Amino acid sequence: MIGLGALCWAAGDIYWTLDLSKLSNPPVPSWADAGYLSFCPLAILGIVALVRPRLRSSQAAATLIADASSVALAIAALSAAVVFQPIMAHANGGTAAIGTNLA
Repeated sequence: MIGLGALCWAAGDIYWTLDLSKLSNPPVPSWADAGYLSFCPLAILGIVALVRPRLRSSQAAATLIADASSVALAIAALSAAVVFQPIMAHANGGTAAIGTNLA
């Protein structure tokens, strides 16, 4: 899964370099964005697949889920405080473009 995510990122980057980088106003979202944004879920699935066999008890799994959830919420709160306002201030395009830029 991690390798597939890296392949999707590379495909998006190749598409951007060969096709979209020459445009003065590239479309957002594009297939390059789909490649870039597919990396994170695939990498997370790959990490979960690597960690899952090493968990021996359900207590450890519950603790790890709680820790991961609290870290994810903290990062989301920090990102919302730092990133959301600049993106909204310079937003061009519709809802899909804004959502892609936030992602």
